[in-house]
Amino acid sequence: MSADLAQDLPKILILATSTCAYPGADATGQAHLDYPANTYIINVPSPVIFPEEFYYQCFEKGIGGIIVMSCGVECP
Repeated sequence: MSADLAQDLPKILILATSTCAYPGADATGQAHLDYPANTYIINVPSPVIFPEEFYYQCFEKGIGGIIVMSCGVECP
């Protein structure tokens, strides 16, 4: 993907839970596959630790979308 095209795409924040989602995302890197340049993956213990203001601030700061990757057992 060219740098110009990546600038035109919205930034995507991926919150991946530590126990099941992040290892799957990490396997992509171990397989030497690439993520699009507009994606940012954060390893989190649980997506519910962030207050809803966090998500609003992400959008205000230019994040175009947020994906929460979880198998569900990490969320109380």
